[in-house]
Amino acid sequence: MFGSKKALLLLANGSEESEVVITVDVLRRAGIKVTITSIEANREALKCAQHTVIVPDISINELSTDDTYDVVVVPGGEKGSEAMAKNLAVGNLLQQHYEKGKLVAAICAGPIVFQSHKIGLKNATITAYPECQNDLKTDYNIVDQPVHHCELKTADGERHMITSQGPGTAFAFALKIVEILDGSSKMTKKALVFIANGSEEIETVTTVDVLRRAEIDVDVVSIEKNGQDALKCSRNVRVLPDKVLDDVKTNQYDCVVIPGGNDGSKAMAANTEVGQILTKHYEDGKIVAAICAGPRALLAHKIGVNHKHTITCYPSVRKEFIDGEPYKLEAPDQVVCHSKQTAAGLNSILELDTLEKQNVYRLVDAEGREYHIVTSQGPATTMAFALKLIELLKGKDESTKVKEGLLA
Repeated sequence: MFGSKKALLLLANGSEESEVVITVDVLRRAGIKVTITSIEANREALKCAQHTVIVPDISINELSTDDTYDVVVVPGGEKGSEAMAKNLAVGNLLQQHYEKGKLVAAICAGPIVFQSHKIGLKNATITAYPECQNDLKTDYNIVDQPVHHCELKTADGERHMITSQGPGTAFAFALKIVEILDGSSKMTKKALVFIANGSEEIETVTTVDVLRRAEIDVDVVSIEKNGQDALKCSRNVRVLPDKVLDDVKTNQYDCVVIPGGNDGSKAMAANTEVGQILTKHYEDGKIVAAICAGPRALLAHKIGVNHKHTITCYPSVRKEFIDGEPYKLEAPDQVVCHSKQTAAGLNSILELDTLEKQNVYRLVDAEGREYHIVTSQGPATTMAFALKLIELLKGKDESTKVKEGLLA
């Protein structure tokens, strides 16, 4: 329950006010109890980087060693971060929570506070404000991502760190904190399902149906120039889309889905806007999913071609792929969840999936970036395909609940 979750956000003169207020606002909307804590010896109002004055809830001197929070948050702001980096009480607080396996989070210039107080040195992968990254490279692996969650496994337990780049990524930063504290994300998940003339109607409509049963917010997006006119699918069922390509922001979804259908998938493979949306979501670590003939669009737009992803597809479409270049083709009767971590030289099978004729691939590269591609074979595997997407987006329990309701 979020009502029992507690967050401490540190505040100093010179902290970046947007990062402070956005984080506090979003966490409180999620029902997390947030305490704005001044690093000064009293509760006097503090002047932020752009001269907004914020009144803290308490002073750091009022904390006892018994006080524990589910997350400690360090906002950016050059002067504010420098002050926190020099503050021994801040260091003790961060070390206490980090070593207990609690979440610590920093945005913008905030990671220099982690560096100063030796939080996750040498092992952690982080992001930060671009101008700070050179100074951080000596002690961390740096990734160029809006938000990064680093999870380290040590001999005495797990360590968790979230970092983010700046004011423009503050919403994503706060939402990631909410997601991690919830365990499966309290915030509504969103999916985009493309549709074109010639898309396979079972794969399109059933995927939408199943995802919406899990309360995933699904947009059916037409790629056609005739806007929101009804589209004729491969077996002549007409479907009215929710949106057109011009309505879509390229990074607003947790999952992007390409249905099959010979003509529809060819149209998606030829559409540059579809390619841009797929590329953006894939590179941001979101789920990209394709079924039946849909994987030909992944190939056309070079999604994950540098990472040797394993895929499956409709049997007659396999001839369009050369096994191993750029994808490894999974045997039709195999379904595997792979994890490949190039940094550690690992390539291992984590679990054998019980759902037949689909493939789920999660890849972690040398810099800690995650990439996700889900593929499936055809109309008869659509329900399993959609249930797997629910599992990845909202957890196994939610997928099982929907499956039972469908009598699947």
